[in-house]
Amino acid sequence: LQEAKQLLVERNLSLMQKVAMQENQLASLNLASNRLKEQLKKDALTGIYNRQFIKDQLDKYFEICQVSGKVLSVIFIDLDYFNNINDDYGHGVGDDVLKAFALTLETLTPEGCLAGRYGGEEFVVLMPNSDLAQAQDFALRLQEYMAANALLTFKQEDIYLSASMGLAIYNPCENTSFAEPDELLNAADQAMYDAKRSGRNRIVEFTPEGIKKI
Repeated sequence: LQEAKQLLVERNLSLMQKVAMQENQLASLNLASNRLKEQLKKDALTGIYNRQFIKDQLDKYFEICQVSGKVLSVIFIDLDYFNNINDDYGHGVGDDVLKAFALTLETLTPEGCLAGRYGGEEFVVLMPNSDLAQAQDFALRLQEYMAANALLTFKQEDIYLSASMGLAIYNPCENTSFAEPDELLNAADQAMYDAKRSGRNRIVEFTPEGIKKI
């Protein structure tokens, strides 16, 4: 009987060890899975949110606004003359400039808002519950920061860049509001291109009546 009890204790101990091992393995798998999910949200070069995640979040914010009646601001940003950086310094420096701007953008983006890389030298900021005045304030602060601070220093040379920005505001309480999230994003994109066509380093607002320079 004593031997049977001892054997039972040993088997229980072995079973507990196996269970603990499996729990550790499961925890490791969950951690790896969460890391992978987070990586899939991020842009491989800059480390901020990628295009797909930004579009997914835009869809969610847009739907929430339709129900709540709150506003949503979108800012489309394009770095001016970025190709000159690649031509003058090489693509490696160009990549470093994109990383530096992404860090600047992420640092300056207000809490509760999202910044991501849309592609190339284009970036998007989503500002839920933010009206035109708040979007303008952020865009102006970003513009002023870039004018006052070099994005990168290469071989003792400070590299400054400006940006062209387009703003579009979704207000579901207005009859002229956008019907789909893509319409809102495209409006901000159109405003950004108008900023580039009108001389770059500008902030332009999309309105139902047309483009409006800020």
